[in-house]
Amino acid sequence: MEKNHQQKYRTQFIIGCKPAYDEFSHHTKINDLYVSHYERNDLIQVVNSKGIQVGLILGFPIDYKNKKIISNRLIINTEGDLDAAIEQEIYALSGSFIFILDHHEQRIYLDTNGSLSIVFDETTGQVGSTAAVLLSEQDYTERFNTELYDHLEVSKDGWFPSGLTAHKGIKRLLCNHYLDVKTRTSKRHWPTASFTERCSAKHCAAVISEIISNTVEVLCKQGTVVCALTAGNETRLIISALHNQPLNVDYFTIDFEKSSCDMNAAKRISERLDLNWQSIPAIYSSEAEKEIWLKQVSHCIFGNNLYIHKTLDEISDYDFFVGGLGGEIGRAFIWKNGDTNETELTTESILNRFGLSPDNNELRASTDLWMEQCAHFDTLTILELAYIELRMSAWAFSQSYANPKKQIEVNPLICREAYSLMLSLDPDDKRSGAFIKAGIAENCPEISDIPINKFGDYRDYLFTLKKLSMNNIKKKIRKVFG
Repeated sequence: MEKNHQQKYRTQFIIGCKPAYDEFSHHTKINDLYVSHYERNDLIQVVNSKGIQVGLILGFPIDYKNKKIISNRLIINTEGDLDAAIEQEIYALSGSFIFILDHHEQRIYLDTNGSLSIVFDETTGQVGSTAAVLLSEQDYTERFNTELYDHLEVSKDGWFPSGLTAHKGIKRLLCNHYLDVKTRTSKRHWPTASFTERCSAKHCAAVISEIISNTVEVLCKQGTVVCALTAGNETRLIISALHNQPLNVDYFTIDFEKSSCDMNAAKRISERLDLNWQSIPAIYSSEAEKEIWLKQVSHCIFGNNLYIHKTLDEISDYDFFVGGLGGEIGRAFIWKNGDTNETELTTESILNRFGLSPDNNELRASTDLWMEQCAHFDTLTILELAYIELRMSAWAFSQSYANPKKQIEVNPLICREAYSLMLSLDPDDKRSGAFIKAGIAENCPEISDIPINKFGDYRDYLFTLKKLSMNNIKKKIRKVFG
């Protein structure tokens, strides 16, 4: 059982006031808190200017401005305003990480989009990577929230928003919030005000392109790098940012029944730019492999990765996998055409924009609380935070610890500087995806004519019809009409 547990949860952990001896083989003490884990080399000591340990970073933080990986120790100034120091020094980093503060205060912070997720038990106060490592097999079954799971249609590509999970009493920490370990409550630490200052799409694209190239340069110095190539916006921006850079990056696209548009674009782009690209036929999971994957994500998500995650074994020899998550923040992802700061938002309208039915008391209550805590923000800021915190963080990164593999995943667009710029774009520029277009035009105009997320011919109509199931239609109606 011990060996099986370690194989399934190799990248997972528990944070608490005492070691979790029954589950894990390694225990790292900070001051009053312990991190219980398996074989990990990504625990980084955080000390103040006097050399006193104040915390620990778990994960893979990158100092992209100085083009280096934080690997041994990070010094932060905690003598003055602690919140300001964390914002200025911890959130100057990109990469995927968790910051555990354990000096006077006991808090846990996520990276800019929570790309390493954590959950916590409201009853015991125990914190962990997923419910699967916090609960016994019996509790995992008994506390499973079947009613909410069915309501959210998780098995039909649904997810758990608003800090909810598939288990009663287990909450997910939202990004931009820290967890107070002592009180078992979360508090927003960013942003503190609405985004009213505007930056141009060209400036946004230039800075983010530099962040991408700096980050990937750091990775290339450390090992081998592979990047997903799709028909989407963000991978197009990454390719453009890396164009003409002397970096050794390989590319791949998974070839399966839903990726024909990606395959079409990838072939055209790779041929035009002479990329080292490969098509990888999908490897479909067995029923046993699906069950393991679902347990690794604690039944909080389904989706394509459930069925084809074994395909990633084909790129397991690479040290780093570069992804494009994060750019949606600059593209008004859940806005409607007429949205302004005068648009009224309610719990129902936010959930409807995600295609979720608000007719569940637990879902409404948790989303009501989130809305109350956002009351001081303007409408457009609330919409962006809703996507970041209730959708992207909960949907994409509830999978943080699934299918443990050798390589480290890095999404260069996920960092505070990039998000602040995208959130400061003019509303019309967001609606048109102007910063993506500007980045491509400036760095790689050779591919400007290749359609994004389209074939550019009659196949677009056929592809759209093929994607529409009755469930998708119902969700689409809810998103458009509420």
